Amino acid sequence: MTSITAFIGSGNMARSLIGGLVDSGTAPESILASDPDAAQRQRLTEQFKVRTCDDNTTV
Repeated sequence: MTSITAFIGSGNMARSLIGGLVDSGTAPESILASDPDAAQRQRLTEQFKVRTCDDNTTV
């Protein structure tokens, strides 16, 4: 069973935490972040290669 780390929102705090996780070796595919803003989700995916969604219930 694979562990998933999920974030509700992808603002500055989430971006910092995600960056730290990825830099420390956490696989980007095991990170999920939700945000209603499509542009914010796109930036997060491009920068960290993590999964995103627009609905908090998915998290």
